[in-house]
Amino acid sequence: MKRKVWLLLLIPTLASVIAVVLFVAQRGFGGGHGDFDRAIGLLGMPSILLLEHVPIHAPDILLIVLFPAILNFIIWSLVVLLLSALLRGHQTI
Repeated sequence: MKRKVWLLLLIPTLASVIAVVLFVAQRGFGGGHGDFDRAIGLLGMPSILLLEHVPIHAPDILLIVLFPAILNFIIWSLVVLLLSALLRGHQTI
């Protein structure tokens, strides 16, 4: 069971890959008006909500896809570490 917990890191990784594919297929971010803008935003949750607090101006791919991907991976990594610590020493099925 403890080894399976690490598979949870596939969630932010796959979400990031899908967001990049959609971003490239759309040829950028449409400011909320593109066909895939909502999907890209949902795939970046919850970290994409921090965009309004980022004080830098960078290309859309960095702000809308890569920064949220990195933050989401860090969040999921912390969750995995917490779950691993909780499962350590406990008998599981």
